[in-house]
Amino acid sequence: MNESDYIYCERCGSPMKKDARYCMKCGNLNYNHPDNQKMKNYAPNEQKTYQVGSGKITPNTAFTANSSEYATNTGNKKLFLIINILWFLLTYGGSLLLGFLHIINFGVVALIFITLSLFNIYFISLEIINMKANKPWWGAIIPIYNNLLLAEIAFGKMIYVIFYFIPIVNFIFILITFYQLGKKFNKNPILTMLFNILMLPIIAFGASTYMGVNYIDLKDKNAVEKEFKIRKRLLYCILLFFVLGFGGLIYFNMEHVDTLVGSANDKLFVENAKSVVKKVKRKVNDGSFNCLEETSLKPNSTHYFVFTNIEDELSIPSFDNKIATAYVKIFNNNGVLEYSISMTNGEKGIYEVKEEELNNVTLNLDYKELNTVPRENECFLE
Repeated sequence: MNESDYIYCERCGSPMKKDARYCMKCGNLNYNHPDNQKMKNYAPNEQKTYQVGSGKITPNTAFTANSSEYATNTGNKKLFLIINILWFLLTYGGSLLLGFLHIINFGVVALIFITLSLFNIYFISLEIINMKANKPWWGAIIPIYNNLLLAEIAFGKMIYVIFYFIPIVNFIFILITFYQLGKKFNKNPILTMLFNILMLPIIAFGASTYMGVNYIDLKDKNAVEKEFKIRKRLLYCILLFFVLGFGGLIYFNMEHVDTLVGSANDKLFVENAKSVVKKVKRKVNDGSFNCLEETSLKPNSTHYFVFTNIEDELSIPSFDNKIATAYVKIFNNNGVLEYSISMTNGEKGIYEVKEEELNNVTLNLDYKELNTVPRENECFLE
């Protein structure tokens, strides 16, 4: 009996010969056996089905056990694991050591972690995809040869690789290659084509098989499950370093982040102040400013117009989600109305800044200076 003449039990996942009538481990019938064909009619509608490589038994009959063939060309899988672990130690460990030796700062180390993680997840995905298609894993890291293998996996022939080297055509052909790759591994081909950077790891680290075939070493009856667990651990390791890098990048650059956030908040503060002044000017121009109905602005006289809740008045976001208080001073400079604004959010603000000076204002007001402001929406003459 050839080693390639094995299948997996659809109930428990144990290897069994294709011509076996039932699984020796759990007794599940092999309905592909000629003597069991009639018995298939009596099989439960929702028979528990084992999905090879997933480590799961599911009642969903859409998942069926994959056939298996002897892996003849994947390369040494133990060497694959050893090389990648050594690569992790050299790159991640080396960059961390440079940080401890103060040769580079830890902000740079964090950035290296992120870059390495993206690099590793892409190329290790290609290595695993090669093995799933019974191709040498090391071919994924050899220039040109990796394209030859990818063309063969996607189209069945290496000759298609010539399209990679034709300008303009190569871009279209790469998209078609990923489309075909999705079909070969029973994944959505359009998603694989458009979002290959995400789909390649899903294909590689998941339970997907190349055209429904597991290429494994059948001498080890648990080979599929062992390989699946190893791939998952590699993925978790890469993701861990990515998260560490991302978190470190934020932590060691927190000062710059605070500066950027503070700058954005100050800009929002000033934009709100401009909006308040514009609203007051509209009230003055359309005659709805009550104080102007009682007395006209005489030369060198001043009116104050008060807003207490800027968020409610203007229907725009407040500052750091706090209630803002402001008042606008209108000054009649020999017939020309000049506007200045004072405003605070309880932590910082501006005091009697002219409208034309708002773009260059610095927020440093002690908010207690506005404690004497009149009540909401009130105006008074000075």
